[in-house]
Amino acid sequence: EEYPEFKGEREMFEWMWEQLPHISMVSGLPLHPQGHFQWHWQFAHVLGAKGSVYSKWRLNPNNVWLMLPDEHHTFDNRGIDGRPEFEKLKNFREEMKHYYFNHVY
Repeated sequence: EEYPEFKGEREMFEWMWEQLPHISMVSGLPLHPQGHFQWHWQFAHVLGAKGSVYSKWRLNPNNVWLMLPDEHHTFDNRGIDGRPEFEKLKNFREEMKHYYFNHVY
């Protein structure tokens, strides 16, 4: 999918906010509005972005899912294995890893 070249994450997040419905891609619940103190925590990199092998995709909106801050925290820190609400994200992450190593890395 085509997207503009971004200078930073905030610019990409703002672009995504204009393009996508403001609901969590994990739970389907409404997201916090822009301007909320946790607004930027609603953008989760599917494949780690900073200091990882996937850093080439840090500014790729296809590598970012919208989710509530507590869902983002669970994804980043608690793990998603055995959590049915994250099954779609888990499958997508595996597809992205496969694509990344076959076409980008």
